[in-house]
Amino acid sequence: MSSVAITRNSKYSQRVNRRQGREPLELQKLFKGLIILLSLILIVQLIFHFLLAPHLVIRQVRIETSDDFPYSNREIVELSGFEGGSYYFDVDPKLLAAKLEQVPMIKEAVVNKSFPHGLSISISEREAVSILTFQGEEGVGTAYVDAEGVLFQGGQGQNLDLPVISGVEVPAYREGMQLPEVLRGFLSDLEELHGDNPSLYSLISELKFVKKSATEYEVVMYPSYYPVKVRLGSTLSEDLMKYIVLVLDVVAGRGMANDIEELDFRTDQVVYRLGRE
Repeated sequence: MSSVAITRNSKYSQRVNRRQGREPLELQKLFKGLIILLSLILIVQLIFHFLLAPHLVIRQVRIETSDDFPYSNREIVELSGFEGGSYYFDVDPKLLAAKLEQVPMIKEAVVNKSFPHGLSISISEREAVSILTFQGEEGVGTAYVDAEGVLFQGGQGQNLDLPVISGVEVPAYREGMQLPEVLRGFLSDLEELHGDNPSLYSLISELKFVKKSATEYEVVMYPSYYPVKVRLGSTLSEDLMKYIVLVLDVVAGRGMANDIEELDFRTDQVVYRLGRE
């Protein structure tokens, strides 16, 4: 019985010894493989940085803007933060676009790379829907206002024949500041009217915002060709503008334009108020 047990233990010990002998060999092979792999990665990186990367440089910058955009191509590149001679893989298009969009008159900037040497910049300007006058340090100033309520100074191609906004306080004007959110719905309506029916839009001379509370307001409109004020609610549409013009034509046709001070369109029925007697 004892000799049998000893024989079995000897065979087991031999198997254990063989397994223990193989494990260091397997670890050595694994370490050698890792070393070879890391060496190959290092060699590839060295080849890339010293042989390939110097040839992957942004050399061509294509810029797309409107013809009357006030900044030159050189100025646009400087505003984006792009530096000439930058490696292709070091350039972050999103970062360049974000820097450009910090310019108040730029609504959106799209920057793309084209392998291996190209960079394209496409700029969309803010479109003014009205003009705001404000009291600045150097006297009365003007700024363009877009549908989002952003104030900016436009380029030479901006239209000066726009409705004037009044009744809005601008205590400390700075370019790029935004009007209160409560006004932006009406400004968006104004933009939509301008796009859908420019003729009706051109009949608006001034829009005076009358504050009712911290979150409510109404608008008094001064038409371009009628001496009658028009009181609105907080919205404007093409259909409402057509109705206003129709009523103004009737008033003018009856010779009442000089007698009526204001037409009120805040309810379903139009209410008129006579001027000074």
